Amino acid sequence: MRPGRERVRRLTRALPRVLDADDPKAVHHARVAARRLEEYLAAAFPGSKPKKIKKFRRVVRKVRRDLGKWRNCDVVLSLIAKKGQRARDEAPQPAWHLVESFIEKERLREIKRARRRLDDLDIEALGDQLEAWVEADEPNSEALQASLDAAAEKWHSALTAAEQNRSAGEVHEFRIATKKLRYRLELVCELRADAPPLLEDLKRLQRALGKWHDIEIADHMIAETLARPKVLLHEIPSARMLLDELEQDNLRQSTAAEEILRSARTASGPAESRERPPLLLAFSRP
Repeated sequence: MRPGRERVRRLTRALPRVLDADDPKAVHHARVAARRLEEYLAAAFPGSKPKKIKKFRRVVRKVRRDLGKWRNCDVVLSLIAKKGQRARDEAPQPAWHLVESFIEKERLREIKRARRRLDDLDIEALGDQLEAWVEADEPNSEALQASLDAAAEKWHSALTAAEQNRSAGEVHEFRIATKKLRYRLELVCELRADAPPLLEDLKRLQRALGKWHDIEIADHMIAETLARPKVLLHEIPSARMLLDELEQDNLRQSTAAEEILRSARTASGPAESRERPPLLLAFSRP
C-alpha cells in the first residue's frame, strides 16, 4: 500500500475506537496517526498548497489537538499511580489521591469535549477525500528533499535555541522538531527503502524527550491541583508534600534536559565524524 493511503487509513481506523471506548492506547494511536498524516501532507505538498489540502491539514491538526488534553490526563494518571506505588509509607498516599481525583475529573471533561467535536466529523467521507488526494499526489523526489531539508534546518535551529536558553519552552519546541524530522525520515525510508543512520538516534531522542515532557505535564497538573483555596487551606500536609515533589522534579528535569541536549548534539554531527547520505547534508551545516 502506498504510504499516503496507509496513513489516511490508520487515522480513520483509529478515530472510531476513540469514540467507542475509554482506551488510553486508542487515544495515543489516533494522535500518532494524525501527526504522521500531517507530516506526510507537508512533504507531499510543500510550499503553496491547494486549498483543499490546507483544509485537510487543519482538520487533521484539529483532531490531534482535540485529543491532546485527554491524552495528557491519561499519561499523568499513569505517572501518578507509579509514584503512589513507589511511596514507602502511608503519608504520601492522600496527596496522590488528591491529585488523581482532580485529574480524573479533568479527564472526564476532556473526553466529553473531544468526542463532541469528533462527532461533528464525517470520518468516512473525510478518509475517502484524503485518499483520493494522496493517491493523485505522491511526493516526488525534489519535494521530499525540500521538506526534509526544511525539517532538518528547523531541528538544528531548535537544538541551538534549547542549548542557549535551556527553558522548558525551548526544549518543548525541540521535542516537536525532533518528532517532525523523525516522521519525515520514516517517509523517506518507505519511499526509498533505505534507513539513514540518524533515524535510530532520533527514535531514542524522541523517547527521552517524551518522558521529559510527560513529567512536565504531570508537574503542571500537580500545580493546578494545588492552586485551589480549599486544598491550601484544608490539605496542608498533602500540599507541603506535593510542593516538595515539584521542587525535586525541577532539579531532575533540568538534569534530564541537559543530558538529552548533549546526546542530541552528539547525534547531529559533525559530518566528518560519521558517514551520512546526501539526504542528510542539512545536518552538516554549522
